[in-house]
Amino acid sequence: MDESLASSAFDVVQHGLDIGEFWGLSLSLDLHDCEPSRLRDSEFLQGFVMRLCDAIGMKRYGPTRLAHFGSGETLGYSMVQLIETSCITGHFAEASNSAYLDIFSCAGYEPMFIANFCKQEFAASDCVISSCALRGRR
Repeated sequence: MDESLASSAFDVVQHGLDIGEFWGLSLSLDLHDCEPSRLRDSEFLQGFVMRLCDAIGMKRYGPTRLAHFGSGETLGYSMVQLIETSCITGHFAEASNSAYLDIFSCAGYEPMFIANFCKQEFAASDCVISSCALRGRR
């Protein structure tokens, strides 16, 4: 995505949040060909959530919840982190070395920054923004 286009889109999103027109921003990311060891390491995943929250100025509420379950293509960790302005969730698919993240917050954040941050953290070959939407028109 063109960085200037992304920046302009973020300005529109941030304005909608600033004037109270919307409740929040929802971002869904699909990361492919991640470093396998990172998807399978509960300590790395907990640290990732802490680093992500710190990087975007979100205050965690309670501990990160991680559960490892499933079988075959669905085997992997699932994660939930409550934040004061909503939540961050994820599933880490071991069979495909993919990560699927959702960030919803009533506070503004820069979607392209998060996409690049997550791609780097998981050493992914690519990061697809599968959706980015303003939520809860007031």
